[in-house]
Amino acid sequence: MKLQLLHYSIKETNWSEELIAEMQETEWHCQNCNLQAILSNIEKLQHQNSCKIADMITVDAKNENSTRKVNTQAYECPNCLLTLYLTPIEILKHKKLHIKAS
Repeated sequence: MKLQLLHYSIKETNWSEELIAEMQETEWHCQNCNLQAILSNIEKLQHQNSCKIADMITVDAKNENSTRKVNTQAYECPNCLLTLYLTPIEILKHKKLHIKAS
């Protein structure tokens, strides 16, 4: 029995080349931090991930100034260099945010 290998290739067309050029020239706007830049899809994902973490750290810092829960403790985060007042569960969640970003 003979195996036949078929090779198909997608022919570039004016339409596909114009679409690629348009995507590379379109400015992207981050809804979280209002950054406006021309980014590739991978760069957008990287920014969204780091921006989400920065936003969550800001929320943690804001929580520090509000009324503290009874079981909170001061946690000095070595990654974001903030002193946060969090419950043990919140500390674990905060550490996990930095692990996901790495």
